[in-house]
Amino acid sequence: MKLFFRTIIGFMLAILAILPFIFLGLSLYDAFHNFYGIIAVGVISILSLWIAYGIFKLIKGQGILKILSYPYSSPEMDKLKK
Repeated sequence: MKLFFRTIIGFMLAILAILPFIFLGLSLYDAFHNFYGIIAVGVISILSLWIAYGIFKLIKGQGILKILSYPYSSPEMDKLKK
């Protein structure tokens, strides 16, 4: 069940990582209506899919809380002097 939730959260965050790149690619394609616009959209799409797959793999493997929390805690900060 834990892996199922990690997969769902990883998929949602991967989709959220793709959206800005899609917007950027469509904006560039709107600016350049030729072969260079198509190449720019293709390169940006491949880059966004690569980043999204990395995010998905990272969240599925470790979990969202482990990624968002600071991995190295300092015990000195637990004993603050007043």
